[in-house]
Amino acid sequence: DHLADTQRMLLVDDREDVLEATHILAAQLGYEVVTATSGEEAIRLAKDADRPFDCALIDAMMPGLDGVPTAAELRAMLPSLRIVVFSGVGEADLGRAGSSRSYDAFLRKPFTLSQLAEALSPEKETRYMLN
Repeated sequence: DHLADTQRMLLVDDREDVLEATHILAAQLGYEVVTATSGEEAIRLAKDADRPFDCALIDAMMPGLDGVPTAAELRAMLPSLRIVVFSGVGEADLGRAGSSRSYDAFLRKPFTLSQLAEALSPEKETRYMLN
């Protein structure tokens, strides 16, 4: 069953234009994408999902619950979830020292299809940064 093999992505960003563009990239990589416009909505979707998500791509800076706390909450719920946080600023500029354990990789916007594929690859055991 093809659908059962499809990787599910939870894509979280408060900006519709970013959601749309990133959704297109993720779909090109073969992901089934579910979008959320806030951290709170992302957590609700993850809790209510009939099929668990394989990965989450989360904007670092959003109104309400920011990306890193959202990642931490999702990590607590789904320990095996691959989490990538992305932002228009560098990782160091997020000013969130010590919270990096809540995500697996960081991507700086704008990113390419190949950078996204690499960040989402489960073979990547260590955290790294793509500029």
